[in-house]
Amino acid sequence: MSDIKVGDVVQLKSGGSLMTVSEVNDAGWSECTWFDKDGVVKKHYFLMVTLQKHETPKPNKPRTLTHGVQL
Repeated sequence: MSDIKVGDVVQLKSGGSLMTVSEVNDAGWSECTWFDKDGVVKKHYFLMVTLQKHETPKPNKPRTLTHGVQL
């Protein structure tokens, strides 16, 4: 079973808009919500095997040189 859960940000494996998972059921389907290019809320059910989690890159910690200069 997938580790996708309600609240995760996902995308179709083939690409497309980032979507928020709003429901997951035992049959392997997930309801996703997103905004289209006009700002209209859209919802649709997708098979969970067609989705992948979108990992938000974590910002790098600033590095401090020996003289106190941050990079």
